[in-house]
Amino acid sequence: MRIASILALAAVAVLFVSCMTPQAEVKGQGNEGLIAIFVKPSDALVYVDGQLVGKAHEFDGRPGYLQVPSGRHWIEIKKDGYKPYKREIYASNALIEIRVTLERESD
Repeated sequence: MRIASILALAAVAVLFVSCMTPQAEVKGQGNEGLIAIFVKPSDALVYVDGQLVGKAHEFDGRPGYLQVPSGRHWIEIKKDGYKPYKREIYASNALIEIRVTLERESD
């Protein structure tokens, strides 16, 4: 009887704690993911899977984010005179942040 009471109490404690655990905030809609891009210099060009989509400052959350379909994507950030940045991401219905400072190319 004592073991049953302890197990019941432990089960209630686990349920209580799991209800208090914060869940990931859903940002994307349906089969889309969102990417926030913070780059210095902010006028660097952003490419998704080889296609130009805009300048970095357009996707910093003010006013919006870069929306991509769920799945794997290559994000590339370029600006003349700087080394390019390239990263593979997996987009889902969560917000991904990319923060990078591009390095100047040596002459």
